[in-house]
Amino acid sequence: FGMCKEGIFDGKLTSTFCGTPDYIAPEILQELDYSFSVDWWALGVLMYEMMAGQPPFEADDEDSLFESILRDEVLYPVWLSKEAVHILKSFMTKNPAKRLGCVAAQGGEDAIKRHAFFAGKIDWEALEHRQVKSPFKPKVVNPRDTSNFDKDFTNMPVAFTPIESVIVKAINQDEFQDFSYQNPDWRCLERGEVPKDDANEGRRALRDDLAVNLKQTLPMTPISSNPSTTNDNVSSTITVVKTDHMPIPHTETKRNSTPTPFQLNSIPSSSSLTNAQQKSMKHNNINNKTVIINRSTTDETDM
Repeated sequence: FGMCKEGIFDGKLTSTFCGTPDYIAPEILQELDYSFSVDWWALGVLMYEMMAGQPPFEADDEDSLFESILRDEVLYPVWLSKEAVHILKSFMTKNPAKRLGCVAAQGGEDAIKRHAFFAGKIDWEALEHRQVKSPFKPKVVNPRDTSNFDKDFTNMPVAFTPIESVIVKAINQDEFQDFSYQNPDWRCLERGEVPKDDANEGRRALRDDLAVNLKQTLPMTPISSNPSTTNDNVSSTITVVKTDHMPIPHTETKRNSTPTPFQLNSIPSSSSLTNAQQKSMKHNNINNKTVIINRSTTDETDM
């Protein structure tokens, strides 16, 4: 969401400390009352970035950046035209009373339109009515085409900020009532409901824990396509299901009298296990589990 201050006209001033650090005008950093002069400063910073390919003020941290904005003079690349350098200097004048667009004796905002940098290049009336054609129109193959963006950004891994209900509960969400989007988990909490992620958290944790225990207890071997090689003692109590999604557990386990091509083989019988292994199998209650083969992982759920 963008942000702007309403009602700033006819000489009215404001003093809110806000803005993107690289574009904050000196008068904001000095905690002075200000008006639209800060917008012309920000425009100068933006134009400099577009022409020079880098910000006019740089630093390792925010405090140093603010010091640079207040004290440093801007360096201009040699390839910029004198008209370009002049308008950039005029916009990035630290004293707002002398900044381009803010001097009443020069015509205020009209002085910007008359500047040599724009002379004879822009039809301001057509621009105001949005009738000016862009000199560059990027080619977009489809709505998801990212070819016009730098690969340094498009190759970055995509990740969402994790949502923690405890933190959400602690925030006064009334401040966001007029926003067009609100956290759906908060709406659940307002109604006294548990967000879906929290409701399934315990089940997922139990499932993952059981899967780890199973892998540690039973050595997994390649699936045999020959049912006759499957250990009969185990096939009667373990059902193997191939699925793309975790199924909803049934209330009871049915004995599998007919082995399927997806059953495990070479699982040792209890008679061939050591005492420690038998205790481990008993601890994990392997006879009451259903093994789920889900593409690349093996999970298990209580029955």
